[in-house]
Amino acid sequence: MSKKNTAHTVHQGKLKQWNKDKGFGYIGHDAEKQDIFLHASEFRATKTINRKPVVGDTIYYQVVASQNGKTQAVNASFSLKNRIDSRLSSKYAVMIKDKLQAFYKIASFIIIFLVIATVYDMVV
Repeated sequence: MSKKNTAHTVHQGKLKQWNKDKGFGYIGHDAEKQDIFLHASEFRATKTINRKPVVGDTIYYQVVASQNGKTQAVNASFSLKNRIDSRLSSKYAVMIKDKLQAFYKIASFIIIFLVIATVYDMVV
């Protein structure tokens, strides 16, 4: 497939649809009448982020036209906010998981204590 560069301008849009099994999706952009096709191979490799796209992500990209005349996104990247949210969410997910485990241990202890106290009151 031959691609012809239609603009060097970097556009911004929201990821409207993503098929994680096939590795492609569509970006919604106000200036374009139709959604823009995006393939996973068009994401620029970065050392700061290593995650899959999620619907709603802000994507920066350039547009090219293929032989069939349809638009396609190339040189795509996540916005800095998405990168920060991704890092923070994984950091906080670990913290929340640890806090929940501690809560479950305390709740289990309280329940066992109440059961033992109730049985003791029945016996005495």
